[in-house]
Amino acid sequence: MGGLLFLLVIGGIIWIAINRGKKAVADHKQKMVDAGADDLITVKHVEGLGIQRYATCDVFRLSEKLVVVTETQKFDLDLKQIRAAVVKSEQELVEKSKNVVGRAIIGTLLVPGLGTIVGGLSGLGTKTKKGQTRYFMIFNYTASNGELSAVTFTDDNAITMQAFCNRTNKALAPYQTESIKL
Repeated sequence: MGGLLFLLVIGGIIWIAINRGKKAVADHKQKMVDAGADDLITVKHVEGLGIQRYATCDVFRLSEKLVVVTETQKFDLDLKQIRAAVVKSEQELVEKSKNVVGRAIIGTLLVPGLGTIVGGLSGLGTKTKKGQTRYFMIFNYTASNGELSAVTFTDDNAITMQAFCNRTNKALAPYQTESIKL
């Protein structure tokens, strides 16, 4: 009798987990439909928008722009302004910052303003940092004043961020005249 009760409890927990997952997917799809978006990812803001660090943001990709929505603000970025969408790990940022060319890329092209992350880690040398690796989703774009800028987000799921960047880069193809490799 105790074994049957145990199986019923475990089955109930699994059923609840599955239904919560289905609801999360349905809510995600509904957000996309409501926004008229082709794609959506929910991430944490790191730098670039002048909003609170680690604020939760929904990043929607529409046919001609990215729209970043927080609880209180909304930001639009035309796809024709975006030069690249990339995902980089902390380690990749540190390694690139260790050489002169890498520092130039980090400072001007890849992630303007991420000096706090790179600076804090660059003293690590080639030692392995313990704990979970952090990943950053970076959108490089040309600002209205013609200068290169970036907006950076983070999330625990690098695979999801990379897939979003891949789809975004495909959407950028009609607007780009030259290939940029970061």
